[in-house]
Amino acid sequence: MKRRGYLLALGLVLVVNGLVLAGVAYNRSGAPTARVVLTERELPVGWAGLGSGEDTGLSLRINWRLPSVALGTQEGAASPSGRWFDASKLAELGFDVDFPRNPGEYRSIKQPLPRRAYVVLEYGGAAWEAFREAKREEIRRQLAKAENDRQRERINKMAENEEKTGSRLFAVDVGRDPAALRARYPDRTRYLVVPAEVAAFVRPRFQGSRLLGYTLEGQIVQLLPDTINVPRRYRALISSRPNGAAGLRYQVTLAYGRRYEAWIESVAPPNQAQ
Repeated sequence: MKRRGYLLALGLVLVVNGLVLAGVAYNRSGAPTARVVLTERELPVGWAGLGSGEDTGLSLRINWRLPSVALGTQEGAASPSGRWFDASKLAELGFDVDFPRNPGEYRSIKQPLPRRAYVVLEYGGAAWEAFREAKREEIRRQLAKAENDRQRERINKMAENEEKTGSRLFAVDVGRDPAALRARYPDRTRYLVVPAEVAAFVRPRFQGSRLLGYTLEGQIVQLLPDTINVPRRYRALISSRPNGAAGLRYQVTLAYGRRYEAWIESVAPPNQAQ
C-alpha cells in the first residue's frame, strides 16, 4: 500500500514537471516577442541565497518607473501611474468608470477589484528622456534654494545617483491585448510587453485645503512576475564585484516568449557607455 502511494506521488511529480517543462519549451519556441539588453540599473538583484548548501538561488528584480512621478516621491508598484493611465484607459480595460465625483458621495464609491492586463515598458526612450530633464530642472531649483554647503552636497549626491543608477525602464501604456500593444510598439529591442495586475485608484482633487472632488486613475499594482530567476551559470558574474570597484557589474539580455514569460538569454560585463 505504501509502495503504491509512493508511486502515485512520484507519478504526480513527474506529470507536473513535464507540464512545466512543456510550458517553458512552448514559451521559448519561435522568435521572442521582445529581446532587450538591460543593465543592473533596470535589473538589480532582488533576492540572493546564502551561497552555501541548497540556498544558492539568485533572482533579479524588474526595476520599472513612471514618467509622472515627481522627484523625491516613491516610485514603482505602489504609485499611481499618473497622466496616461486615466479613466479612459481604465474603460478600455473593462473597468466601470461611472462613479460619484462629488465630495459628499465619496463613501458610496466601491473600489473595483484588480485585474490582469499587459503593460508596455519602454527602455531608454522618450519617457526616460523627459523624466531625466524634469529631474535635472528640479535639481537646479533645489540648488537655487539651498541655504548651505551641506544641503548643496546632499542635492548634488542625489543628482549623481540618479544619473548613474536610476532605471531607464518606464511604463508607458497598458492594454488587454498583448498583440495589439506589440503592433503599437513594434520595436522589440526597446519595448517589453509584460503581464501585470492593474487596478483603479480614486484620487482626491484639492484647491488648497478645499476638497473639490475625485478623479479615477489607473494603478499598476505589480508585474506578473516582477522578478527573473538567474541561471546557475550566470550567478557568479552577477554576484561578484572586485575590491574597490564601482559602477555597474553586468548587463543582461532579457527575452520574452510566446506566453509573455521572461528568461535570461545571456549575462555579460556592462558596456561602460551605458
